Amino acid sequence: MAEADPNIYSAGALTGVRVLDLTGTRGNFGAKLIAGLGADVIKIEPPGGDDLRRHGPYAGGHEGPERSLTFAINNINKRGITLNLDSGEGQLLFRRLATNADIVLETADPGWMDARGIGFKALAALNPRIIYAAITPYGQTGPFAHYKGSEMSGQAMGGAMFMTGTPGERPVRAAWLVSDKMAGYTAAAATMFALYHARTTGRGQYIDVSTQEAVAAQMESAPVLYWFAGTVRQRNGWRYPSTTCPAGIYPAKDGYASIVASKPHQWTGLRDWIGDERLMEERYMIEANRFAERDYVDPIIIEWTRTMPKAELFHGGQRRGVPIGESMAPADLVHDVHLLQRGYIVSGDHPEIGPHQLPGPPFQMSGTPWRLRRSAPLLGEHNAELFAEVGVNEAELAGLKERMVI
Repeated sequence: MAEADPNIYSAGALTGVRVLDLTGTRGNFGAKLIAGLGADVIKIEPPGGDDLRRHGPYAGGHEGPERSLTFAINNINKRGITLNLDSGEGQLLFRRLATNADIVLETADPGWMDARGIGFKALAALNPRIIYAAITPYGQTGPFAHYKGSEMSGQAMGGAMFMTGTPGERPVRAAWLVSDKMAGYTAAAATMFALYHARTTGRGQYIDVSTQEAVAAQMESAPVLYWFAGTVRQRNGWRYPSTTCPAGIYPAKDGYASIVASKPHQWTGLRDWIGDERLMEERYMIEANRFAERDYVDPIIIEWTRTMPKAELFHGGQRRGVPIGESMAPADLVHDVHLLQRGYIVSGDHPEIGPHQLPGPPFQMSGTPWRLRRSAPLLGEHNAELFAEVGVNEAELAGLKERMVI
């Protein structure tokens, strides 16, 4: 293991909080955020390892349970143990671990944990202050509670997919894990609310997170427009869904850039920068007129943006008070001077993967910052030290391993 961060034992916002992390892709990002704030997050995997260890990409292109970059990124700052929760001995050990835990995060099918005697009611009887967050595709109740879900079904059922894509064509999924990440964020936030309540009352609670609802909550005014006005917000393709022009994604010389110029000073700054006489007519100072004639205005703007590098559009727009943004490719992000200076990109090390860069926290905290304290755990790396805490000696540990309990 790489040398520990010298600040590994310094207090974080969640120092002293212990979390049992049984999450898959729906929740591991939320657990990662919690771990970076100082909580002791214990990643619990089956003896054969988490499925995520078998998901690429792999470091150096070589497959292996310790080389999955997907696993490494989502499990930094956690300690790791293996435990077979289908076995009676494994369930007993889990209950012992839960007795001294503050939070359980899990993504099992509804009823799976209860059937094994390790659901919320069983654990709360042992530890009344425990907070138990279950993340599932559709929640624990309702007619779809036992339906299966995926990242794509989360985007579809939450309404995000309906509004993404080209008008008149099929909906389009986002290229990243929208629904899984939204579920993780939601679980992390709800868990912190419950933790505050537990610290003031001594009582834990059960948190039921629905991925569908986590995505639907981000749809802002789309459901409201339908509820109150019967208006169905449609896919807008490259244009931003508003009555503004220009507002959308415009081709640059080396990629794309987003441009929104809804306010008079923004339009004036952009228009004067472009310098095309066709845009100087007084009627285009009225936003509604530009929008009504967007099929005439936008091609003029596109003719100009195609001659400009996206970085020049970004910086030049900012100087003129126009909120233009580059469409950042992965190479742009990892070399972005702004992200680097803010500490969003952090450097890590791993005994199998080696030195590498990782995305850090999407927020800054002045007093108790998020820190990279340790790399993702090797499979079963902390079995000995953590099971010793619940009374398992070395001889018993060897027996548990032989019986595939750990």
